Amino acid sequence: QNKYKDNFFLGTGVNSLGDNIDLINHSFNNGFDTFLIMPPAYYTSNSHEGVYAFYANIIQRFPKIKIILYNFQKLSQYLFSPKAVEKLVKNFPEAIRGCKDSSYNLYEHLKIPGFSILPGSETKLLHGLQKGANGIISAVTNVTHSLAKQVYDDFCNNKKQTVNEKLCAVRRAFDDTENLISALHSFMSLKD
Repeated sequence: QNKYKDNFFLGTGVNSLGDNIDLINHSFNNGFDTFLIMPPAYYTSNSHEGVYAFYANIIQRFPKIKIILYNFQKLSQYLFSPKAVEKLVKNFPEAIRGCKDSSYNLYEHLKIPGFSILPGSETKLLHGLQKGANGIISAVTNVTHSLAKQVYDDFCNNKKQTVNEKLCAVRRAFDDTENLISALHSFMSLKD
């Protein structure tokens, strides 16, 4: 019921196709249509064909879905190749809308008209924008949002970058912890 509901997308990257379908169905019933979905991580030998079938099954069930692929080999044991993404976009252009690239093997090279590329770190924001990326998706922007927005706005307005080094330094401080997400939770608990 939040007034910003239309600005949200949901992450449903669970291993089970059935669980993903249940979560997506519940979300559609509550007015959400855009999802960040990671390939199943349970199988360490994910093939391009298996990952393609996973997304194809979801799209067949929800023809109006909008999907942001989540490329994060460290968590999913699968690395999207440019060719695999291009095939998904070619066959499902209305559904496959973008990619969060946390493995950083796509954002510099993949160029698909109308397809959003979003690296997963503030340290990649400026370089990514220079290479044609659309921004970033990062949990750490819970802390760095003002700096990241200024880097983004300054880039879009052709202004001199004045805070990118600070933005990257804050991100690296989180990267240097033993567990980035735990560090972020700890930081946020002290803040609030």
